[in-house]
Amino acid sequence: MATYQRKILVGATVLGAALVFGWMALKFSSKTAELFSPPQFPLHFVTSRADGLSQGALVQYLGVDVGRVESLTRNPDGMGVTIDAVVDREPPLPANLRAEIKQTSALGGTSIISLDVDGDRAHGALVPNETITAEYVGLNLFPASLTQTATDIAGMSEEIRKTAKQLRESGAIEDLDKTIKTIATQANKVGDVFDSLQSVLGDPKTRDDLRTAISNIRTTTDKLNTLADSLQNTTGAASTAFKDAQLRIDTLSKQVGDRLTQIADLLSSVQSIAQKIDKGQGTAGQLVNDPKLYQAMVDSARELNATVTDLKRLIEQWEQEGVNLHLK
Repeated sequence: MATYQRKILVGATVLGAALVFGWMALKFSSKTAELFSPPQFPLHFVTSRADGLSQGALVQYLGVDVGRVESLTRNPDGMGVTIDAVVDREPPLPANLRAEIKQTSALGGTSIISLDVDGDRAHGALVPNETITAEYVGLNLFPASLTQTATDIAGMSEEIRKTAKQLRESGAIEDLDKTIKTIATQANKVGDVFDSLQSVLGDPKTRDDLRTAISNIRTTTDKLNTLADSLQNTTGAASTAFKDAQLRIDTLSKQVGDRLTQIADLLSSVQSIAQKIDKGQGTAGQLVNDPKLYQAMVDSARELNATVTDLKRLIEQWEQEGVNLHLK
């Protein structure tokens, strides 16, 4: 075999071996990497489109790589794409996830799947073979809040446009124009009034009269303040006198109340005595209610009166004739 033929054969063999090695590297690189990667489980995404995604594209959660895309398949109905991926088993991903397909750069068409918590907080744990709906957002240069604000502004602009059209059709703008003209006319009249006031107040004599009136008002106000202070002092003194009088009235009322209580007790005693006399209880009761006792007392009084009369007559006789003592 000639030398150049041998060299061609060796070159062809080396080139074939290199091609086979490259194909094997592409075919089995992911399988080899799986031997050294953390445990993973399959996850599926469905989306309306998957621009920029390819086998091996990253799956990120909160900006951290947690998996990769293994395959992309168009749905049989021709509407949408199904994406098969694998994600890390540990640490577990939350169950409430939302997915977005984002382009990583404006210069290239490479995209990733970005996962984020759907809601205020994470809860639960993602299970294998779960299917998540992914939204294609493309190259999102602005924050979602700014995009939403722009959308809201566009909606408001459309509403404003519709409102302006309705106002034009209803004639409200013409009415508003008339109203503005009327207001302008009234404002001009008010300006004329102010001009008239300025002409009046611009007179030096009028200003002097106003100063004098204001000075008089100030003097009167000072006098009223002095009078108010005097009235306040008088009111304070009257209040003190009223308190003293009130105290005396309270004391007198208490004394009168005590006397009335004593009178009530005395009347109660008199009533009790009268009831006992009426019922014939006690000496007075018997005296009042027993006629015999009363008659006996009358007779006794008569006899006592006759005895006193005789004794008086005897004393007078003794005074006139003297006393004779008969001694035996």
